[in-house]
Amino acid sequence: MTGLPAARRVAAVRRFRPGPDDGRGNPADGWGPPRRVAVFGWGPPAADREPFEQGRSEVARDLDLYAPPGVGCGPRDRWLVAGGVWEQVGWAEDFTSGPFGFAPGARVSLRRVEG
Repeated sequence: MTGLPAARRVAAVRRFRPGPDDGRGNPADGWGPPRRVAVFGWGPPAADREPFEQGRSEVARDLDLYAPPGVGCGPRDRWLVAGGVWEQVGWAEDFTSGPFGFAPGARVSLRRVEG
């Protein structure tokens, strides 16, 4: 086996950092500066989904991002991909511990909610 193909695309990630207390005992949300990340690419965005609750007008869409091993990201990180800002859902799915002697990388699940 020769190895992985080179990462051919670039995305940017802003790591989630809980900020200082908001005055009510809750940490305020915050994100670090953007960091460029070489990635293999991303799949087509999933179809828009609308909520089932009356009175809500938001629309959600999901996207899978494919990254080299050790991408270094976590839940609630914000990604700039394909012209939009997406929030990471959970931890990256790391496929580097398989039984076949190669490390294909990770899938990062992203979601964007508008409205």
